[in-house]
Amino acid sequence: PEQYIGPIGKLLAGELWMLPVADLTNRAEDFPVISEAVFQTFSTDVKYLYLLCISVINGDLPVALHKQKMGPLCHSRWFTTASRVLRLYVSCTCDLPWLPRFANYVINVYFKTYLEIKKKNSISYGANHLLLELTNVQTHCSEEEKEVLFPVLQNNCFYAHPEAIFLSMLADPR
Repeated sequence: PEQYIGPIGKLLAGELWMLPVADLTNRAEDFPVISEAVFQTFSTDVKYLYLLCISVINGDLPVALHKQKMGPLCHSRWFTTASRVLRLYVSCTCDLPWLPRFANYVINVYFKTYLEIKKKNSISYGANHLLLELTNVQTHCSEEEKEVLFPVLQNNCFYAHPEAIFLSMLADPR
């Protein structure tokens, strides 16, 4: 398919940078800090998502970030989709029960795991990254969300294979 057809996808497809910013509260999350050198290696989409995550956590969206246009919504551009979820989250004053849950997942599971993978991008850390993702889901997601997420993670657990765990053990400096 060329576009999302459900109600959530239709909301995310609009010109979200034109929406006003709602009052944000500081979330005080434990979020990885990255160096400027690593930040400069990110694509435009990833830089925007990182800055949005930091802004949501701090409870303050700078005007330049607020007005920045995003790439088109596309099935293969996951960072753009995640950015659009957060941009809608900071703009929405309406009652969309799924939106805070999606924003929570983007910040505390999806992008947090991505940043850790960028920091330690060797295959020898694959099992560690999988464990981190599972821990983040366990810590930050509701029981209802876990019922959806855990089967997906179980079906995609390449790094849970004994060989990958053994490789992580061999590479562990302890």
